[in-house]
Amino acid sequence: MSTPVEPDDKHKDNAEVAADALDAFRDGIKPSEEGRFQDIRIRMDTTDLGRAAWHGLAASQAHSNWKGVGFQKTCFEMIMYPELIKNEGIATVIEYGPFTGAAMCYMAEQVKMGLDDPDKSPKFIGIDLVLKYIHPKCWEHAERLGITFQEGNTAHAMELFAKLKETMPKPWLIVEDAHYNCQNVLEAFDAFSEPGDYMIVEDCNSDYLQAFIDTLPSAKERWEYEQENEVCRLKSEQVRNLCVKYKDEGRYLVDSKYQDMFGFNVHKGRNSILRRMK
Repeated sequence: MSTPVEPDDKHKDNAEVAADALDAFRDGIKPSEEGRFQDIRIRMDTTDLGRAAWHGLAASQAHSNWKGVGFQKTCFEMIMYPELIKNEGIATVIEYGPFTGAAMCYMAEQVKMGLDDPDKSPKFIGIDLVLKYIHPKCWEHAERLGITFQEGNTAHAMELFAKLKETMPKPWLIVEDAHYNCQNVLEAFDAFSEPGDYMIVEDCNSDYLQAFIDTLPSAKERWEYEQENEVCRLKSEQVRNLCVKYKDEGRYLVDSKYQDMFGFNVHKGRNSILRRMK
């Protein structure tokens, strides 16, 4: 196992993270005593997987596909998502940023195959600014897999969740993969989630982000993605801030069963698989 890489310090200062951990210790929360559901304050912004390994994983995403339609998921997400959905009895999956739609089709199909009664498969909703990138194969199989694609903006997450709460069964899994206005999605999740609901914020692992940039062929592409990835790095802070806001009641905890399924924070998001507890 490689040595954990030091966290990116362009945003949340390491001293602040350490102060959060000390605050948790004073509250009687100790890492050695934490079980599956963990206070984010005692989880450091590190990973068991070294940055060099992330280069190979970032490049390998080019081979991730569903019926020949590519999607940007590593082998870790391809296993983790179906397991979480099946094990936790998720009834509705809502993803911001489905892109081609292939990742959602893959998840839906894997879950359906793993259930004793495929008719009890969850509903999937993919939301994006425009739907022109959804592949024809994904449209073709959407009804069979229980998937709905619809146009929407993360800026209006609060209004959308209010409507969905009236029609879509619980528990929910919210996946934030759109990168922009993550704070709005977090606030909407906080307003409309219930105990047992999950939220996963993708692409806030600084080692993965840098490795992905390193795989790009031109300086122009690398520069463009560096600007976008500054936003992605900020998402990690926003997730932490939400958890710390409700630290006294422990409303949101990191589910280490899925966050650390392949090692500590071996996932495209760090400390970003949250379960609402209360």
